[in-house]
Amino acid sequence: TMKRNWISVLLLLALTLALLPTAALAEGETWTEINKDNIGNYMEGMYLKISGNYKLTGNIDLSTVLYIGPPTAGATITLDLNGHTLTGAADSLYTLWINQNTTLTIMDTSNNGSGQVISTSGTAVKVYTNAVFTLASGTISGGVVVGDGNISSNDTTAFTMEGGSITGDLTADGKTTINLNDGTVGG
Repeated sequence: TMKRNWISVLLLLALTLALLPTAALAEGETWTEINKDNIGNYMEGMYLKISGNYKLTGNIDLSTVLYIGPPTAGATITLDLNGHTLTGAADSLYTLWINQNTTLTIMDTSNNGSGQVISTSGTAVKVYTNAVFTLASGTISGGVVVGDGNISSNDTTAFTMEGGSITGDLTADGKTTINLNDGTVGG
């Protein structure tokens, strides 16, 4: 009976571990680590243009707006705040500008959940026409604006909130898809 009890405990442990959330990335995908000292290596001007998975390893204070994706060609980017902050310049209207045809997912996989995108004087995230933004976890301090410019019926401008929080307003034009599945909006 002692042996059966141990087997029962092991099976219960295995079942419990199987139910835990798993990483959002498929096996074989990699992270590119960025911080204030090496962010220039992954940028062209102030554009984070190349599709991929990026993880902050330190706080970054931007000198101007950080454009996500090339101006029209688009990219698919995942940004893990990893408990760090990405802070916009004091004179910038936006911290992050997601260009058209680009998909950005922001998450914070840190244990304490302290990762943030911060705007000191405007809006933290601007989602341009025909772009897609998902907030999986983390905090957006300064609000989110979704949709702008000439929008046609073929555009797919969208914001999905799977978790995390937004301090500030969430504003959108009339042709934008908004999915608030979890998380909090304080504006």
